[in-house]
This record gives sequence, structure tokens and C-alpha cells, in this order.
Amino acid sequence: MVHKNSKVKFKLIHKVTLIVLLSLILAMGIHSYLTVSYERDILLKLRFEEGIRTVTRINNTIGCSTDNVSALSDIISIELSSHEGAVFYKVTDPDGRVYLSSDEDEIGAFIEVPLGLMDEILVQNSNFEGEPISLFISRICGGGTIWLGLSTQSIEQVIEEMIQRALLIDFLLVSVFILFAYILSNSVIVSIKKLTEGAREIGTGNLDYVIDIQTKDEIGHLAVAFNKMAKDLKESRYELECYSRTLEAKVDERTNELNQNVTELKDARVAALNLLEDMDNANKELNESYWKLKEADKLKDEFMNIAVHELKTPLVPIIGYISMMRDGSLGELTEEEEKSLDIISRNVDRLKKLIDDILDISKLESGAMRFEMNDVSVVDVVRNSVQDMQSYAAGKKLTLKAEIQADIPLVHGDKNRLMQVLTDLIDNAIKFTESGGVVVEAKRVDDDVLVGVRDTGIGIVQKDISRLFVKFQQIDSSLSRRYGGTGLGLAICKKIVEAHGGRIWVESKLGEGSVFQFTLPLKKTASSA
Repeated sequence: MVHKNSKVKFKLIHKVTLIVLLSLILAMGIHSYLTVSYERDILLKLRFEEGIRTVTRINNTIGCSTDNVSALSDIISIELSSHEGAVFYKVTDPDGRVYLSSDEDEIGAFIEVPLGLMDEILVQNSNFEGEPISLFISRICGGGTIWLGLSTQSIEQVIEEMIQRALLIDFLLVSVFILFAYILSNSVIVSIKKLTEGAREIGTGNLDYVIDIQTKDEIGHLAVAFNKMAKDLKESRYELECYSRTLEAKVDERTNELNQNVTELKDARVAALNLLEDMDNANKELNESYWKLKEADKLKDEFMNIAVHELKTPLVPIIGYISMMRDGSLGELTEEEEKSLDIISRNVDRLKKLIDDILDISKLESGAMRFEMNDVSVVDVVRNSVQDMQSYAAGKKLTLKAEIQADIPLVHGDKNRLMQVLTDLIDNAIKFTESGGVVVEAKRVDDDVLVGVRDTGIGIVQKDISRLFVKFQQIDSSLSRRYGGTGLGLAICKKIVEAHGGRIWVESKLGEGSVFQFTLPLKKTASSA
């Protein structure tokens, strides 16, 4: 085990040291390269400036006195005597013939002068007998040229010395840093080893083990967290042991309760089965009652239809005879006979209205009513209905007016049936209004047309509103006796409005009047469809 831990320690130390060493070598290499390059550029620049100054001084000294070659040679020799880097010099005439040179063998030879050389000094990097030089070429008075070669070998030697010093310094720094890195990583590895051993001990169940790391860094914090975790685990294990000692007793107690619950559940199951059997019998009886009621409702509808047809048959001759009596075809009537005839006529009209309502509700519920659907103007429906009911309102000294929004689009519906709905609503409003008036409103709301009939009548109790649109329902028997009615009008209105895709409702307060409203969907255009 010790050998294995040492091996892990060795690998980790070398990994850390190698990473740090490579980073340091890279950083110092870059630094040394940049430093040497910078120094080389500075030295070359100085050598360049020095060569320019030397050539300029020689050029200024000799001026145009190029005839005396011996004097010219002395001038150049004196100028170059203090210059350690001078390698050679030569002077040519305008044709390029060398007439003065540090190498006497070159005198009389011709040199090709660089094209474009004017008054400036041309500098070129070259080699002379294997030695790197900087070649300076300049025009002199009279059109000739002077050539000066300055060695750069000394610069290269200085650069090599700088590189050697830099490598030596880098080597010393790397050696020292390796030592410090090893010491630092070793201290970290020791702490990590302690953490590893502590984690292993805690993992095997030794919760009393304490990791001894006194540092204040992240590893020290991690050691504190490990020790706290071991302490918490120890406390949790103690609590778990205490809980396990009481768990068996609780399990026995719950088992007894469960057995008791199973017994009760069996009894409850038997009771539930009995209850389901009773419910099944009750459901069968309920279904039988439902079908009996449905059959009775069917018989009632058949009876109503037969009764309506039988009542309608004698009405035709009665209405005919009344008409004949009114126009005098059967002789002149006395005043008392005319009054009696008016009473008979009113009751015949009520009976005819009742028969028509029963027929309408029967057709609507059976789906037998046919609607003549066309494009209908709600404006015309409102105006015609208000005009038809004006005499009735005037008879009760009530105002009846229409408030219609401009440019209401068409709806698709049966104009006569829509007038029937609106006329019945206006009739009810006038019937239950003693003072004030009735207002019929029509306006567009989103994709619907909203029609409302507002009155200042007696109003309706809130609890009775839900029964208004149920057939044969009267909201108050006393009102029925006072105002009359079959209880079918609003039910018919509801069926007709719903057949047109709309809805109808009422808002009312007792003693303040009512507002009956219904909607009709607008006619769909090709673009909206």
C-alpha cells in the first residue's frame, strides 16, 4: 500500500513540475528571443548610422579634389584609422574605373555602379571573404563613387555573447524554480495524500477518523468539509440505529392495523356490492320512468297537435261569419250586438294566436319548421316592427322609438321570422309597461348585430328570469291573470334566434324595467370566409 501511494505521489509531483517547467521555459525563451532581437536591431542601426556618418565625412573632406590620388588616400586612411570595423574602401571615376583602393590589385579595374544612384548613400548587406559586411556607396564630386565596407562580425559576436549569457541566466532561473516547484508541489501532494487516506477511511466506515490538515487554503477548507461530513454521517448513523430499533415495533403495530383494515375492507366490499345492486335496480327503475315520461311527452305532443288542428278547423268559419257580420252582409247590428261581436272577435284572435304559437313551438322542437333564408337588413326589420306596433303603444299612451346605428351590415336569415321575434318582444314590453316608453336598439358588436328592446315597465324578479324562455311557464300567476299570455312567446323567440345562430337573454330589475336582447351573426363575405 505504501509503495502504491509513493508511486502516485511521484507521478503527480513530476506532472506539476513538468507543466511549470515547460511554462517557464516557454516564457523565458520568448523573453530572451525578443531581447536579443531588439539588441541586434539596435546594434545594426548604430552600425548603419556610423557608416553613413563616416561616408558623409569622407565625402565632405575630399570635396572635388580628386586629382591628387596620394592626398586622397591619406584622407581616407586617416578617417578610417579610428574605425575598427573598416574592411575595405575604393574610389571610382565617373566611368566606374577604380583609381584608388585598399587592395592595389583592384586599381584600374571597372566596377558596375548601381543604377539610380544619385546624391543619396546606398547601403547593402554583403559578404567579404566570408565575413558579413555592410556596403556603403556614395557619389562624390565630379561624378565618381566611393565604396566603403564595414564589418558586422563584431555585432554577431556581441549577439552570441548575449545569447550565451541569456541561456546561462535562464538555466540558473529554471534550476532554482524547479527546486521551489518541487517543494511547493510536494507540500500540496502531502495534503492530497492525507485527503485520500481520510476519504478511504471514512468510506470504510471509520467515521471517527480526522484529517489533520492545518492550512488555510482550499485544501484546508476541503479537509474541514470532509471532517464535518464524517461527523454528520456519524450522527445520522446514530439516528438511523435509534430509528431502526423502533421501526420493528411500529411495523408490528401497522401490521395489526392493516389486518384490521383488511377485515373492515371485506365488510365494506360486501356492503358496496349490495349498494351497487340497489343502485342498479334503482337505475333500471329510473330508465323505465324516463321512457314512460318520454312516451307521455310524445303522447302530449300528439294530443296538442290533434287538439290544435281540431280547434283551428272551426275557427275558419267563425272568423268568416264575424267578418260577414261586421260588413253588414247578415243585416244591420245593434250597438249591443256590435259590442258583443268585438268581444267575440278579440277572443277569437287570442285563440288563433294560441293555436299559431302551439303550432310554431311544435314545428321548432321537431325540426319541421322551414326558414326562408336570405340576405336581410336588420334596419328594415326594426323599422317595420316598430311601425306595426305604434298603434298599440299609442293606445296605452306610451312612446315607441327606434335607435339604429348607421351602416349595419346584412345578416342571413328569415325576415318574417325575425320580425315575429322582434314584434313579440315589443308586444311584451308594451304589455308590461304602464308609463314611459319602449326603445328598440340595433347596433354592430364585433361579428354580430345586437338588437335590444328596453322598457320602463314592472321588471322581473331575478329568481324568475331563468324560467322566462321555458314553454308554458308564467313567472307569476297574478301577472298571468292580469296581463294574459300563453307562456309560449319567449320560448318561440328563443328557438328562432338559436336557429339563426344567435342567442337571446334578458337583464331586469324589479320596478325599473327590462332589456330583452338577442344577437344575429353578420353575413359572411367571400374574404372573411
